[in-house]
Amino acid sequence: MSEALAAADPVWIAGGGALVLAFVVVQGYMYRISFRAVGREVRLSTCTLLFLKRNLISVFLPAGPLTNLAFFNQEVQRRDGVAREQIYLASALFSFCSILTAVLVGLPAGS
Repeated sequence: MSEALAAADPVWIAGGGALVLAFVVVQGYMYRISFRAVGREVRLSTCTLLFLKRNLISVFLPAGPLTNLAFFNQEVQRRDGVAREQIYLASALFSFCSILTAVLVGLPAGS
């Protein structure tokens, strides 16, 4: 693998890293907008960390994208004063929008 990285064009590696960073920030914004939809303002940094943590833990859980909603709520409650019910509702909105986006992008690609 190190030989492949050494032979790779640094511009493509940097471009890939920038795309990953942009994807993570966009997901953080999507969480932030989901919280706004339930009437709460949550910092982008909190939303981005919530996405990263839940995305990581969902790999190890059965039905990960749904069961991960039960994790990492205390930090949002403590840092931003959001009620548990609002966290669940915003997370459900985020999950629904994520699945809908995947379907909308995947339908034309599968046709």
